[in-house]
Amino acid sequence: MPELPKQLVEFINLDICFDYIGMLPAYYADVNDFNKMQEGYRFNSLSGEFLVSDKNGDWQDGWYVFAVNTMDDPFYIDFTQKDIGFPVYFSYHGTGKWVPIKIADTLEQFEQISRVLKSKDLEVPFDLNELSLEIDLNNEFWDEVNGTCKELDQ
Repeated sequence: MPELPKQLVEFINLDICFDYIGMLPAYYADVNDFNKMQEGYRFNSLSGEFLVSDKNGDWQDGWYVFAVNTMDDPFYIDFTQKDIGFPVYFSYHGTGKWVPIKIADTLEQFEQISRVLKSKDLEVPFDLNELSLEIDLNNEFWDEVNGTCKELDQ
């Protein structure tokens, strides 16, 4: 297990969890037991099988899950992408292959987006178009988040 990037530890410790926007992080990795969050992604916890491979659609070696949503869909960064600020990726689990969807250009940008959305979490419904956020609403993930935000009632 490589050393956790300082920026990632600081973000995880913010613990920005969402009550009403189910697509967004609901649970974060424990920085003192980070490997636990990798179960089912990097390895099978029952068989011990290593699930990482360089084949397209498989979990890649540099990917590490730092959070999951209420459906256990992972949010992750590629530890090899430190030089570009750790873009944040999301994937739907249970599809038979891992398809990374880039949801933020950097971990810092994801933190900024998360802070703004957390401030709105209890004010649903709302439209992401009304917020000053650097997100692409044509992105499959953010489009789904926006649909959820517009439909939710407390």
